[in-house]
Amino acid sequence: MTRVVFLLVPRLHLLDLAGPAQVFSTAADLGYGYELSYVAEQEDVPSAPGVPLRAGTARPEVGPGDLVLVPGWRAPTLRRHEGVSAEQARRPAEHHALGGTVASVCAGADALGWAGLLEGRRCTTHHALQEELAVRYPRARVVRDVLYVIDDRVVTSAAIASGIDLALHLVATRRGTGRARRRGSRVRWWCTHAATGRNGRRARCCGIGPT
Repeated sequence: MTRVVFLLVPRLHLLDLAGPAQVFSTAADLGYGYELSYVAEQEDVPSAPGVPLRAGTARPEVGPGDLVLVPGWRAPTLRRHEGVSAEQARRPAEHHALGGTVASVCAGADALGWAGLLEGRRCTTHHALQEELAVRYPRARVVRDVLYVIDDRVVTSAAIASGIDLALHLVATRRGTGRARRRGSRVRWWCTHAATGRNGRRARCCGIGPT
């Protein structure tokens, strides 16, 4: 059983959460061994469009085979969001130190940066936040024009629907490409449009760093 723990922060983007959650929950429905948990510092979590969310506050047990994922949030800049607390930042850092995988969608990369997980690693985020991410974490190697980047069990994705591509990749690597493709057909429209840039050209799907 693989546990996927979503760390929720105030004003999170619903699609940053719902896209990956749908992939993993569908995989679980098909019997491929995923268990999802939603954790925050407070039970009530406001989302960016105002839909109220509820999360647990207890820290679930996770092992090396589990995933901790931070969805992105709405803010004009990374600096102008309250972000994550020191306690929340410790969670992905400790999980990674014990051999686990951590991931982010969109602005969630800032949480991994605060946790020290972007130091010397390739990473990405929403195109409008890439320059700021590079300034905030000068030792991070921010990659442009990709959907997601993998570097030593730190997986970061660009905006919104690219989180679905990230989740499908993780299912594929853990459970087999054929199974992931069958599940991926349920969200094929989103994945196709996520991989196409504004200029109509297909974006690179991923950047793979050292593992």
